[in-house]
Amino acid sequence: MEEYKLDIEQSRKGNLGSSDARMLQQIAELGVVPKSAVKRMAIIKGLVSNDNISTPAMAFGDRIEMQVFDMLKSQDDRWQSNPCLTSTKYSRKNCRVIDHVDYLLQDDEKKVITIGEAKATKLSFRQAREEYRWQLAHHWLVGNELAKMVGNYTVRVLLCVYDTNEVDYNDHEFDPSRLTVKQVRFSKAEYDLGKAMDIVDDFLEDLTEYYPNEEVDANMLPANVYTQFSEVATFLREIKEREAKIEAFKAKLYNFLSERDI
Repeated sequence: MEEYKLDIEQSRKGNLGSSDARMLQQIAELGVVPKSAVKRMAIIKGLVSNDNISTPAMAFGDRIEMQVFDMLKSQDDRWQSNPCLTSTKYSRKNCRVIDHVDYLLQDDEKKVITIGEAKATKLSFRQAREEYRWQLAHHWLVGNELAKMVGNYTVRVLLCVYDTNEVDYNDHEFDPSRLTVKQVRFSKAEYDLGKAMDIVDDFLEDLTEYYPNEEVDANMLPANVYTQFSEVATFLREIKEREAKIEAFKAKLYNFLSERDI
């Protein structure tokens, strides 16, 4: 894995970024942190390690990302690869908001900040625009914060879609004709990051433990709770044993009475 990818993985503790944008929008819409997001919250607090997953498609996407960057860099040397932006406006006490953008160009002459996101996918451009709308909106919000900081610049977000239909991930040369690059636009009300972060911050304040699949090792329980738990478990076991004896007795009694036509 490239060094910048390691930095991205390591930053998942204590931070939320553009890859979390879909989850953040869901939190804003629901008004609560859903069960599906609890593990991600635990990673932020350092209660559980992040699972590093890599597939041939993901590795191919990383290669395409760097090849697109090389192409952009050849056209304008000011392009940056994977800079990490940190939001002051949306960060909270228990979690920062960051944004590892694929590409960034700060044009101080035209006062424009351009952020690029690369996707290697079988989806059409329109489908990719919809699939990654929240990640792109995350770039736009954080990019606007940077734009105001450096001098009230304009922000442009580019989506770079590389068509992977009928592509062999293990044997493929970069083909510029497969690449579509277009600017995407947003509404300020589209992505409610502020509301989401308020909810996340409150949730993280009280999050001190995490148990995968909600299964808790009894040995991890407090001593007094463990004792009571053991007593109740013993009672339940005794009840089941007595119920089994009663059922056995009832069966014997029924057979005894049946044999005597009673």
